[in-house]
Amino acid sequence: MGKIRLLILIFFTVWLGACAHLPSNAPDKKDLSLIDAESLRPGKLNMANLLEKLGMPDLTVPIKDSSLDAIAYFMSDKSATRISFLVDRVTGQVIKTVWFTQPGELETKLSAVLQRYSDAHFIKSRVPWTAGDAAPSIDLYEDLKRGLIVEQEYGRYIRSITFQVPSEPQVAKKQ
Repeated sequence: MGKIRLLILIFFTVWLGACAHLPSNAPDKKDLSLIDAESLRPGKLNMANLLEKLGMPDLTVPIKDSSLDAIAYFMSDKSATRISFLVDRVTGQVIKTVWFTQPGELETKLSAVLQRYSDAHFIKSRVPWTAGDAAPSIDLYEDLKRGLIVEQEYGRYIRSITFQVPSEPQVAKKQ
């Protein structure tokens, strides 16, 4: 299950970032800050709330073989995805919120993000190698108990911060 979650997150992040050049009628999201993204955390947020707060998304893509939709809002100049959501189309509930950093923002620095979430207990991991001809270049800092994932380009800059419904750590069952 962990590999599937990770693959969905990677696909969702890479695909939406690559599609940022498509046309849009959504309101200007250039100034959508991390504080704004934190107020759009999954749990109690649903699609109706999202539309009320942000308007129509720039892009909605159904995730194959699931009841999930990936929803993206782009920067005003369409140069990049600013914020995206994974939404259960059956219940309307937001499952994940992914806020993408932009060059020059304080949140591109790992030290700033770790300071902001100083009470988090991050576990660092590398995205596993899944394609034979392309090595991954992403480190993840995860605190699943808080529902927080920070994605960093290997030792360079923070690419995104993901919020999801917190989960309790899995405890191995005794046999």
